[in-house]
Amino acid sequence: MYDLKIIGKLPIDYNLSYGIINTEEELFNIIQKAITSISKEEKDRIFRKWIAVEQQKVTDYSLVWKVIFVATFFILLIVYWNIKLYKAKQEIEKTNILLKKAQKEIEDKNIALEKLAITDKLTDVYNRTKLDEILNAVLDFVF
Repeated sequence: MYDLKIIGKLPIDYNLSYGIINTEEELFNIIQKAITSISKEEKDRIFRKWIAVEQQKVTDYSLVWKVIFVATFFILLIVYWNIKLYKAKQEIEKTNILLKKAQKEIEDKNIALEKLAITDKLTDVYNRTKLDEILNAVLDFVF
């Protein structure tokens, strides 16, 4: 009972009394005489010792700690997610740079391939297929 802590007080007055059976008048007189012989200060001291309690104000911080824990968890989750997004963005940017380089190389090779397809390697003039193409275009235009 030493670990009992009172954190609130009810608005109740303690009117202490005692009871003695009606047939015991002599006992009643003895107890009455003993009680009246106790001074007001002594009664107050006895009351404080046995009835009055020291009230402690206790603040429950468990809800605060729970809110802090949940908020910290969500902040860490958001930070983790942002780090993942940042790394993914960096990887996409690297991939896009490589893709643009590859696309440029493909365009350069296509231009070279087109030139090879319409010119003769030895003389570096239009080949027979290109000349036929040009001649047909001119004939279609004239006729």
